[in-house]
Amino acid sequence: MKSMTLRLRTLAVLGSLHIVLVLVIYMLFHTIMMNSVIQLEKQYVQEHIERAIRLIEEEIYLMSMIAEDWAPWDDTYHFVNYLNQDYITKNDPAASLINLQSNVMAIINTSGEIVYAVNIDLVSGEQLSISRDLKKQFEDSLLVSNFDSDFLVQGIILIEEGIMVIGSHPILTNDYQGPSRGNLVMGRFLDSERVSLIGKKINLDLLLLPLDQLQEEKFNLISEDKPILVKELNNDFVSGHAVLKDIYNKPVVGLLINLPRDIFNIGRDAMKYMLYSLIAVGLIFTFGALLFLEKNVLSRLVSLSQAVSKIGDASTSTETLQSDERFDELSFVSHEIKNMLSKLHDSQQIVIENEKRFRALVTNVPGAIFRRANYSHGTMEYMSDTIKEISGYPTSDFFDFEVQAYPHIIYPEDRMRIDQVIQEHLFLKKPYTVRYRIKDINGDIKWVQENGQGVFDKGGKLQYIDGIIIDINDSKQAEEKIRYMSFHDCLTGLYNRAYLEQEMQRLDTKRQLPISIIMGDLNGLKLVNDTYGHCVGDEMLVSTAEILKKTCREEDIVARWSGDEFVILLPQTTKEEASLMCKRINNLCSNTYVRKLPFSIALGVASKKSMGKDLVETIKEAEDNMYKHKLAESRSTKSAVLNALLKTLEEKSCETEEHARRMQEIAMKIGEKINLPETELDRLTLLVYLHDIGKITVPEEILIKKKKLTEREWEHIKKHPETGYRIARSMEEFAHVAEDILSHHEHWDGSGYPQGLKGKEIPLLARIASIADAYEVMTHGRPYKEPISQQEVIAELKRCAGTHFDPDLVEILVSYIEERKNENVFRKR
Repeated sequence: MKSMTLRLRTLAVLGSLHIVLVLVIYMLFHTIMMNSVIQLEKQYVQEHIERAIRLIEEEIYLMSMIAEDWAPWDDTYHFVNYLNQDYITKNDPAASLINLQSNVMAIINTSGEIVYAVNIDLVSGEQLSISRDLKKQFEDSLLVSNFDSDFLVQGIILIEEGIMVIGSHPILTNDYQGPSRGNLVMGRFLDSERVSLIGKKINLDLLLLPLDQLQEEKFNLISEDKPILVKELNNDFVSGHAVLKDIYNKPVVGLLINLPRDIFNIGRDAMKYMLYSLIAVGLIFTFGALLFLEKNVLSRLVSLSQAVSKIGDASTSTETLQSDERFDELSFVSHEIKNMLSKLHDSQQIVIENEKRFRALVTNVPGAIFRRANYSHGTMEYMSDTIKEISGYPTSDFFDFEVQAYPHIIYPEDRMRIDQVIQEHLFLKKPYTVRYRIKDINGDIKWVQENGQGVFDKGGKLQYIDGIIIDINDSKQAEEKIRYMSFHDCLTGLYNRAYLEQEMQRLDTKRQLPISIIMGDLNGLKLVNDTYGHCVGDEMLVSTAEILKKTCREEDIVARWSGDEFVILLPQTTKEEASLMCKRINNLCSNTYVRKLPFSIALGVASKKSMGKDLVETIKEAEDNMYKHKLAESRSTKSAVLNALLKTLEEKSCETEEHARRMQEIAMKIGEKINLPETELDRLTLLVYLHDIGKITVPEEILIKKKKLTEREWEHIKKHPETGYRIARSMEEFAHVAEDILSHHEHWDGSGYPQGLKGKEIPLLARIASIADAYEVMTHGRPYKEPISQQEVIAELKRCAGTHFDPDLVEILVSYIEERKNENVFRKR
């Protein structure tokens, strides 16, 4: 049975191949050859149409030649003016027309009047009257529109009596001289007899009729690009169509010929013979191929099949297969089957091992692998145990729809979106990826990512969905955090500039008008950063952000624009309402302190009332207004901060007003002794007032420590001149003493700090402040040092002259101390 089936299939394949091959070759040659035959036939018809048209054109030319023979003649030339009957009697135009086989002759003067006309019936020889339609054609046509000697009219006219070919010529003298006295027109009717006569010249049956008498729609397909139309009538005849135009270049006459399809029938017969030949050759080839396959393949396959079918009953499988002495593919197959059977058992063991490995792999994959029978139903055919780690539900719950369908744990708001994404991709037969939330067994919301792909049968019907569900909760939270950071300032938590600019574009609509903008600049931030460091400056920025958020409405957008600048975007807010908000912000700032430092912000307001104004211009206007306020408030703000710094320094150290007053007294005496100008004395006063302002950043426990400072604590103390320098430099009114503050701990021998200046490299005022500060400390003491007597002070000053202090200034100070000592002794006496 099997051998018969194999042979029948082979025969069916060879037969089908034969049929397909014959059909393909036949259709290919049929298409090529018949297209060529049809083109040849079309060309043949076109040539006959063109021959017929040329014969009609010859008829027209003949009328023109006859007209040219009669028109340039002295007798005709004089007849037009004088109408002498001798011309008619002598020349007998009626007889001439019969001889010339013409129907009509007409003489028209330059006024468009017919002075003479004759119409002859060529069959009976009877003279007829000129019809009204023909007369109208002569009097109202191109024949009377121009009488120039070079103006000739020839062609076809269509009148009630039928189709007529005409030719005209201007009436001139014998030597073709003018002026022209009119036109002479010759005409011949193209009646059925004349058309038949023309057809006989080319062995064709012609049909020439007015277009309005021809009902065939084919004439409507004729155009300037395709003047001749060829159409097949049936398998025996083909027709050719053309349109002839009258003297006005209008299509009026249809030309039709019918020809036998001799060329087509010859080509069709040739294709029949070719088909018979192909069938015969194919049958011979098929029969030969079948014999060859039977002998060399089919019979051997049958034997091999019978041997393989007995393997299950044989005690040794390889013994049932006999060796094939022919060395070809089938013998090779027989040999390979023997090898395959010997390895079958080993292969089964490998399959078992691979299955174990696959299960281990599925268990270790970072996600739950699944196979779902139907998405809308949700029942799982397979789900790996990893789903329990993700959802908390055991795997078995998802195999029974009544217990727990997987879609039931999906967050309700995500279900419709997931369904839409998966259905779209299944429709396109493409893999899908979708992220969504699930609610685990504890009720917690988690993010997962599902990657899947539909598996379809041959008919394109969905069988099931294979995929994997991955826990992306941690990465999703990190993603949300990154997204938050991309639109928020990490310090203040406000929106950043990028987000604000995006919102400005979104809200810049007519519906949001008026749009107001408040720009703020935190006063004194640089001074605070230079004094306390950026940590305290950051505290001020955070406090500013809290004040702005507390003041603004929920729909307002508060953003950090740059380092110390903030912007508030206020949709549907007038400038007056924004100004009231600025007052609330200033009131909150006046009651806010950071590290006992006063707090203020310069604000500027601008408003956009119409769409004609750019929102960028509005923010620039707010910025300009803010800077105006900042300039007005800058000095008072910095002074307030400085006073707060000095007050704080006084509270945490010995830098009291009394210390400054005593130090100033000594410094001024030295300055007066060396004849400092008044301006320098003012600078010296300011220097004494601010010289230790940098100690504001030194911890209080170091400033009041009674024991010896450690090396690290001493390094901290040595930084205060630089801090004081930065504070002074940040305030325009104190910048001129910044260098003196920086240098007031330099020593004459270069052993001081922070720059190691020596001698007169040290600014003079700094040298004075240094020695005045030392004198005040020695005479009034510090927590870490007891005061000493005047005599000891003088001795210490002299000891340090040339090392710590300027020797000239020491000499002046010692002199002043001794003078004051002598004055006190004198007063006691």
